[in-house]
Amino acid sequence: MMRFNSRELSCLARQNSDRFDKEGVLFAKERQEGIFRKSEVYVERLFRLRGNLLFYFKTKEISSEVLGVFVLERFIVQLDDDDEDGSYYSFIIIFEGDDRVVRLATQVESDRDGWIGSLHVASYECMKIQLQSLREQLRSRTGKDPFASQDPVESSQSQEAADGTEDPFLTVCLTCRSLPLETSGRHPDTFASVHYMLPPPDERWVTHAHTEIVEKSCNPVYVAMIGFKNPQSFSIATRIKVTIYSVKERMTNTMTQIGSIIFNLADIFDAPGNTISLKLCSFDYADVGSVIVTAWQGDSSFRLSNRSEESFVSPDEMLSSASVRSSSQNNGIGLVSCQRRQNVTLLKMYFANLICKTFRFPVKSSPDHQLFVYEYMGEGRLTYIMPRQLLKLLVEEEKNEIEKLQSLGMYCKSNHRLLRIDERIELLMLNERLYAQALLYLCDISGTTFKPSVKKAHKEVEFAPTNLHLQRMMVYNSDRDAAGTYDVITVGAFTAGALKYRNGGLRRMIQQLEQRSTRVSKDKTSHAALVEVMIEMDVLQNATNAACDQACTAAVQGKADLLIAAMAELENDGQRLFKICECDLITECVNEYSSARVTEVGSGSPKPAKRETSGSLRAASKPTHLSSPDTWRWSGTDFVKSPTEEPWDLTCLNAKAAVVCVISKVDELIEQPPERAVSWLDSLSPLIIKLKRCIEVMCSRATSGLAFSSIKDCSPNLSLVHSINYRRDVVFSQAVTAATTGFLIGLLTSDEASVRQMLNIGVLLQFENLLSCHGDEMAMLEDMSVGVSDLSKVVFVLECAARNANEDALVPSISGDRSQFLVTVPVPEFLFANLKLEGVANRAVRVVPVLFSIGINEQATLAERFGDVSLQETLNLENYHRLHTYFESYQQFVQNQSSDAASSASSSLLNLENQIRHLHMSVVSKRNKNVEVLQQAAEICRLLNGVRFTSCKSAKDRTAMAVTLEQVQLLQRENDLAPDVFFHALGSFRSEGVRRENTQKNAGVRKYAFNSIQLLSLPKLYRPPNGTYGNYES
Repeated sequence: MMRFNSRELSCLARQNSDRFDKEGVLFAKERQEGIFRKSEVYVERLFRLRGNLLFYFKTKEISSEVLGVFVLERFIVQLDDDDEDGSYYSFIIIFEGDDRVVRLATQVESDRDGWIGSLHVASYECMKIQLQSLREQLRSRTGKDPFASQDPVESSQSQEAADGTEDPFLTVCLTCRSLPLETSGRHPDTFASVHYMLPPPDERWVTHAHTEIVEKSCNPVYVAMIGFKNPQSFSIATRIKVTIYSVKERMTNTMTQIGSIIFNLADIFDAPGNTISLKLCSFDYADVGSVIVTAWQGDSSFRLSNRSEESFVSPDEMLSSASVRSSSQNNGIGLVSCQRRQNVTLLKMYFANLICKTFRFPVKSSPDHQLFVYEYMGEGRLTYIMPRQLLKLLVEEEKNEIEKLQSLGMYCKSNHRLLRIDERIELLMLNERLYAQALLYLCDISGTTFKPSVKKAHKEVEFAPTNLHLQRMMVYNSDRDAAGTYDVITVGAFTAGALKYRNGGLRRMIQQLEQRSTRVSKDKTSHAALVEVMIEMDVLQNATNAACDQACTAAVQGKADLLIAAMAELENDGQRLFKICECDLITECVNEYSSARVTEVGSGSPKPAKRETSGSLRAASKPTHLSSPDTWRWSGTDFVKSPTEEPWDLTCLNAKAAVVCVISKVDELIEQPPERAVSWLDSLSPLIIKLKRCIEVMCSRATSGLAFSSIKDCSPNLSLVHSINYRRDVVFSQAVTAATTGFLIGLLTSDEASVRQMLNIGVLLQFENLLSCHGDEMAMLEDMSVGVSDLSKVVFVLECAARNANEDALVPSISGDRSQFLVTVPVPEFLFANLKLEGVANRAVRVVPVLFSIGINEQATLAERFGDVSLQETLNLENYHRLHTYFESYQQFVQNQSSDAASSASSSLLNLENQIRHLHMSVVSKRNKNVEVLQQAAEICRLLNGVRFTSCKSAKDRTAMAVTLEQVQLLQRENDLAPDVFFHALGSFRSEGVRRENTQKNAGVRKYAFNSIQLLSLPKLYRPPNGTYGNYES
């Protein structure tokens, strides 16, 4: 099936005769139906041949109607031996796969032979054979290929995008004037392709780059700038060719060449204002308009002999100077104030394989000024590093949990039934093996920092985030003489794709577990309450041990003030610990465990589970002689084995008494003369050892009781609990990796005030999601909502990196357990000083994550019309309240600043308050595909100095539409982009920007994965330009 434009073909058929290979009157035999019979007669018609198109008209006059066209491919032309009419010289055309025969004739034999000869060589296949023959002849004579056979549009990745870390030594802008109209009379859709000539002995044209397609304009201004890198490959004599193409059909890249210009670099360097205007010549040397070339030199290492460079002012230099001035006026605009090259150097610390694209756009207020836009994309280096660190922690945590359960015994009786503790141990060991296998695979990955979307459901890399990238836009406004930087992290949805979605996502699974639970503590299940108690108890136990160690140190030093301070901490932490251990929950758990413990197991009972994992377990933090706390008791002088277990209240009382003894002894020692201070440690040491042992016994018994109660509550749903835990770990690993990457880039672009805000009220991480509430995407959204919520357990701790630290030394490290994770972030020394973090005592930054989700694809349409979008509505409302709470904290933080700072921020606070109000109205409204929620949340996030994230299923297609739209809106809202180029800028980012390179990296195709149905379902502003999308597996 072939698509064509009948109007376009009709105009083509009527062009001047000099554009046709052959034309003339032929007699076409056609069947005519009469009243009584059917007959075939010759009808005189005008035929015109152009390329492989044979047009025929209704009559022999060119003014008559164009009846049709034959596409001369896969055909044969020969003499007609069956023609019985001797008055004509006939021939036939037979097409492959078609039973019909086209019979044509002339009145003169020479005319027939001429038509047969012209038709023989008209097909594309014939021309291709001729071209190949000529090419081989030239290659045999010259030893080289006469030309590069690259499509000017699909010329793979241009050289300027290959390495974003290298600044171009020359940047070129192109503008055309007075291009000819199409044959139909409409304005052409054009683009420019740039080539350069290789030096001898090659001397052939090489495709370098191309601009975007400008639609319906005879005077196009191409906003995509062409950069030339690697000055060693160029000289002032290097020839540059610019070819202008007219695009007939964007989906198939059907185009014709309008004309071209050729110049060398010296022509640009010698021209006034570094601008030249050259006539555009067609292939037959006709004048078809002109091309204006404007250049900037960007690399001072590129030197031209005997030529002044004083007239060159690069956008990079303008960006640097404007940023420095802005920095001095506004207390530092962050690292945007540095030169672009320095900025890129900073990015290389945390991002790899940077790609850069450059654009220029007109400014609304002044047509003579422009916006210079540098669009960057880089792979997050932490893609596999953070999951490796987290998996090591999870393996150790599972081992500790196994040891804890093994100390409980194999069987316990509860409500006249046996609880098989070994079943949970087996599940824990299974998870541990899975974590260890994933860790082993990730440790073997080297040389890559990128997980493509085609691997999003691969089991081996399920803990790594999909398609994690930084999207950065740097803008210089020549009218304002100001610069700005805008960042967003793009990443695939945090989901366990390898585990599938048969039971839904995490949110649904957790709700099922809560519904099955029978014991509830406040609004949480007893299991969650028990975990919180165990965490708090562990923290207080460590605190009391630390206070004991401080007391010993003070006793050695003989410092009474330090000893008194240590006793105050011991008394305070001890009282809190005793209060927890004497609460009804722990008392009930310990007594229930003591009564349920089975001391003897019948001979027919199963044997204890045997560890199958390799390597020995980590040594328990508790003394080995206390590993079975119910068999040890305090005799008054030491711990001894006992066949019976002392009452729980007596265990707590012994611990309290031990604290009182230590404090009393300290009071007694302090009253002694100073010369006897050397004996303080000898006096305190036995009491402190006794205290530690008492607390150890008490906490160990409490932990065993809580563990038993947890098993009892989870026993009916043990499989579901462990499925949730594993899936949650997978999702959290992806989320914390992306969050850390975003925090790093937010830190690089922060100033002192922003860091103070982080330290006081936390850092806002705003996630924009484009998943729908239909099918598997609904389960993905359920996973991601829990993953984002779990980020509230993360705390970033800032520390100064060593001087001249390399990239490996700047990698963040993660510690902790599932209750709370600490991510230690080494800050480069210069940044640590610039942000004035040296004197800050508490450098911990808590995370405030919010998620807003709006589906925009065809599945979202199905969900809105026939399904249920309540999950999306609930999530948006919940996260609006979180965002509003953070805004209130921000208000309080600003008001607590100095009076000058608070007054200057009053207008921004008022603007923020209005934005928050509008967001609430959008969230509670029931509009389909209400993308205003996403746009308003993104704007609020930037006003609150937050970090932006955008994601869809694979962060490739819908994400590309979202981030490019946000970039253009930022240019319009904050940088005075001319309104009439809004859609042109949007199409340019999507067709020639870095997101096309992202599709290439992920799927090997420089097209967005949309089909025609999906395209129609997308909101208008989220649709890609024609020719940039296609239906393929991604």
